[in-house]
Amino acid sequence: MSGRAEPIRLCFTIGDVKFEDERINRDQLMEGKASGRFPLGSLPVLEVDGKVVCQSYAMQNYAAKISGLYPKDPFDGMKAEEVSLSLEDIGQILYATFSIQDLD
Repeated sequence: MSGRAEPIRLCFTIGDVKFEDERINRDQLMEGKASGRFPLGSLPVLEVDGKVVCQSYAMQNYAAKISGLYPKDPFDGMKAEEVSLSLEDIGQILYATFSIQDLD
């Protein structure tokens, strides 16, 4: 299942921006949390020139901007963010249903 990093990966890929796609396992996640590598103790994180960002929406906007996918007009940018955040809201509702047990 793809996660919160997938839109960021897509922006970089579509925009032909080189990036390191590091996928980690549970042990590496626990180690990263313990060491402080992940500022909020969660993924994804994006490192740019030695600086770490840990909010996926901020990373997504950054990736869209440097990939040339973000609208230049401020209003159009706001509308693009509106759509993106609406999809996030819908995703949260759907995600909550994944743990519902079958009643049969």
